[in-house]
Amino acid sequence: MANINGTYLLEKNEGYEEWLLALGAPAETSKKMTLSKPKLEVKINATTQVSVTNIATAPPFNNTILLGQESKTKMPTGAELTANISVVGDCLKGTAVIGDKKMDVLFQFSPEGLVTTVNMGPICSKRTYKRV
Repeated sequence: MANINGTYLLEKNEGYEEWLLALGAPAETSKKMTLSKPKLEVKINATTQVSVTNIATAPPFNNTILLGQESKTKMPTGAELTANISVVGDCLKGTAVIGDKKMDVLFQFSPEGLVTTVNMGPICSKRTYKRV
C-alpha cells in the first residue's frame, strides 16, 4: 500500500482548463490556474479526515474533509464544494458536487506520486503529480 501522506508537485494537466470552464470559472482564471504549478501537502488522519494544502500559494490554500461523509469546502476559485470521499486501498475515491454539477473523484497514490481524476459527464480532468 502506498503512503498517502506526502508532498506532491504538479507535472502535467489533461483536460483541467476545460473542466474549470465547464464549472463556470472565467476564462482568465481557468488559464491562470492551468498554468500554475501547485505543490500539495497531503495528510491523512487515520481514517477520519484528509487535509490537502497547496503550499505553493501565499497564503497556503487548505481543504480538510471528513472521510466517509459529506463535507463542505471551497475550491481555489471560491466555489463551494460538497464532497463525500473514502479511502479505498491506495486511493481516495468518491463524489463531489459544485452547484448542480456532480463529479466522480479519484486520487490514486503510488510511491512515485499522485494522479487526480475528476469525471463530470463527458469532461475528464486528470492531473499528475510527482512525490517530492
